[in-house]
Amino acid sequence: MLVAIAIIGIMSAITLVFISQPQRQAIMESVDRKNAAMVVSMATCASVAGANPVVNSDVEATVRKLMEGITPETGSLRGRRFVVSGITEENLPGVLDQLLIANNELALKPAD
Repeated sequence: MLVAIAIIGIMSAITLVFISQPQRQAIMESVDRKNAAMVVSMATCASVAGANPVVNSDVEATVRKLMEGITPETGSLRGRRFVVSGITEENLPGVLDQLLIANNELALKPAD
């Protein structure tokens, strides 16, 4: 009887791991989308302030530039620093998958 209970417990644990994997993936995709939206928002703010965050139509270089910070040289917000925070090297690939450059502006890819 104890062996049967142990086997059922092990099978339940394995099942929970497989059931929670899609849920974990959905959460990570949601976090990546939120982070990507934050990057686009910061790029838009920096652009409106007079800075050009887009680097040669290169999404990764543009995001890295925003992670380091960008400062407009003209306009009323001259000297203010626009920085995206909270994005790490670990979650950068997921963020990059959500972004594109269109019309020389950083944008979110359409949702699937």
